[in-house]
Amino acid sequence: MRIVLIRHAQPEWAPGGLATHFPDLSDLGRRQAALLPEHPLVGERITDLWVSPMPRAQQTAEPIVAAVDAAPQTHDFLAEILGPPEWEGKPQEYVDQVFRDLIDRPLESWWDGFPGGESFRDFHRRVHDGFEDALASIGVHRSSLHPELWEEELPDRTLCIVAHQGTNALLLGLLLDLEVVPWEWERFACAHASVSLVATAQVGRGRAFSLRAFSDVAHLGDAMLTR
Repeated sequence: MRIVLIRHAQPEWAPGGLATHFPDLSDLGRRQAALLPEHPLVGERITDLWVSPMPRAQQTAEPIVAAVDAAPQTHDFLAEILGPPEWEGKPQEYVDQVFRDLIDRPLESWWDGFPGGESFRDFHRRVHDGFEDALASIGVHRSSLHPELWEEELPDRTLCIVAHQGTNALLLGLLLDLEVVPWEWERFACAHASVSLVATAQVGRGRAFSLRAFSDVAHLGDAMLTR
C-alpha cells in the first residue's frame, strides 16, 4: 500500500490583520494547489482520497478531485489541532505573542496544548484512533501476531490524504511506529502543498511502512515555496 500525504497550500491566516481559526487559501495558496496534480506521486492512480474538513484543506484538494477518479471523503479526525477560541478575530500580533510566551514552557506542559484549546493528548488520540479505524475500513489493520506490523487486503491500493502539518506528522509517527511527542510539527516540518510518501514493505509475515519521500516540492518553483 502507498499513502500520499499532502499538506494544505498557503492559507490567509490573518485576513484584514485579524486571526482566524478557519482561513481560506491565499491567492498564492490557490496557485500552489493548482499545481498539485502535476506532481508524479499525485498523478499516479489514486484509489482513495481523504480530506480534512477545514477549508484550507478542502480548497487544496479541489484540483486533485478534478484530476483523479477517486471520490473524496471528508474525515473529521484529520482536522488540525483546535486552537483557543479567543484567538478568533484578534490581531495577529496577539497570536504571535501567545506563541512567544508559551514556547519556553516545561516540555511536560506541551501535552496540555494552548490554554482554552484542544490538548495535544486529545489531538493525538483523535487522529490515531480515527486513522486506524478508517484504515480498517479499507482492509488495512495491525497484524495479530506483531502489532508493530500491518496486514493489508489490497496491497496495490494508493491512499491520498490532504490535511495539515500537525495531523500528517502524527500519521507519519504512527505509520513509522515512533514514540509520540507533543512537538510533532517540528519533527516533521514540511512546506505548504508539499507531498510525502510512505509505502509498505514485507517484513517477516507482516508489512511495515517505509518513508519514501518527504515534503517534496518538485511541482513548485522557488518563488512559490512557503512554510
